[in-house]
Amino acid sequence: MAYCTKADILEEGLTEQDIVLLCDDEKAGSGNEKIADRVSAAIAKADEEIDADLIEHYTVPFTTVPAIIKLISAKLAVRNLYNRRRGENPKNVEDEAKWARSKIKEYKNRASQLSTDDPKVGGSPKTNKTADDRQFTDDLLKKMP
Repeated sequence: MAYCTKADILEEGLTEQDIVLLCDDEKAGSGNEKIADRVSAAIAKADEEIDADLIEHYTVPFTTVPAIIKLISAKLAVRNLYNRRRGENPKNVEDEAKWARSKIKEYKNRASQLSTDDPKVGGSPKTNKTADDRQFTDDLLKKMP
């Protein structure tokens, strides 16, 4: 499940015309069926970046997407769409992507905590060792100086 949708990307300030300009490689106009695939690919790339950074501390992909992850995904997807075209990206797009990556870094470094249904936090370390696996018995340890 994608973390954001085309509608979320439109809320980030892109228009339908912008999406056509960024995704219509064939110059077929708004009726080009490949545009939707390219938008989906930009979203998938953004989601993969999020998952790769947060996998150590959260169960990803998220089953219930936190609102901040949806926002981060939309901002990164917008940048991914602009990256399809050569040339310099608008400053606001780069600034928004930089902000999104800083938020991911906060969650990755535990400076902030995401409110999710299933974070990988707490509990004791998992091991496959038992008391029978000990090399030094209590009696042997007591004899040591």
